[in-house]
Amino acid sequence: MAWTYATVKAADAALSPAVADPGAAAAALNAQTTTQAVPVSIATLHGILMLASTSDWDRITVRSAAAYSSGWPANPATTDAAIAAAKLAVSLAGSKVDSVSVADWPGFLAPLQVLQTAGDVSAASYTAIAALGSVTAATWQPALTAGDIQTARAQP
Repeated sequence: MAWTYATVKAADAALSPAVADPGAAAAALNAQTTTQAVPVSIATLHGILMLASTSDWDRITVRSAAAYSSGWPANPATTDAAIAAAKLAVSLAGSKVDSVSVADWPGFLAPLQVLQTAGDVSAASYTAIAALGSVTAATWQPALTAGDIQTARAQP
């Protein structure tokens, strides 16, 4: 985040235990990170699922061609959720949608979780895909210096 001396002063004061040395305080604050949600490219998701080593995409396409149970949709069988998730995955791969938005990410992961539970998506692929929805970055950008801490502490 772009910081101000006021935010630096508040963060410095919140360090526990308190750090008297400005250089050590800057190092402690620069070690802080935040996790930010980010949109995810459909092409990247598809690429992970298409890895030959996992055969995930092959299993998904086979599942997507399966027929729903006779009780679908009123009384779906357990496999119907996996079939619906596979059909969604295949439709997205061929769509013009560029990315999954931050707001839609949890709803997108739910069908992938169903496919993982059904054995169609490997745990490694699911973990790799789930990690795409966020990035961890340094909280203080640009990084703080001892001089920044001294200036912040001098603020009224």
